Amino acid sequence: GLTSLDMDFTGCKNLGDTGVEALGRGLAAAKSLTSLSMQFTLCLNLGDTGVVALARGLEAAKGLTSLMLWFGSCENLGDTGVVALGRGLEAAKSLTSLSMNFTRCLTLGDNGLVALGRGLEAAKGLASLDLVF
Repeated sequence: GLTSLDMDFTGCKNLGDTGVEALGRGLAAAKSLTSLSMQFTLCLNLGDTGVVALARGLEAAKGLTSLMLWFGSCENLGDTGVVALGRGLEAAKSLTSLSMNFTRCLTLGDNGLVALGRGLEAAKGLASLDLVF
């Protein structure tokens, strides 16, 4: 099965929650996936609903060792989506490398960061971490 997936949606103005929800469902079915890279930088229509669904898919991808998610300038992404990502990290017991970018996510606040912190606490195997805000 598929072990590595790299998707770059940078600047996709029309990509929104519906498309990312479908990606989340697909991730949940990708049981052999070990490496995932997804760039959503400047996807201005992407918001919490899509990211919550994506996070649910990540929770099901138990074998992930490497994860890169970039949401730079996703102005509609806020605490609700990032809280779900934090929960996803808590379930990612195999994760050794993590890179996340939230540059210019203007509605992200304390609740999202607290949840990310909890997820990082649970990710005991992390050897490499890159977080950008």
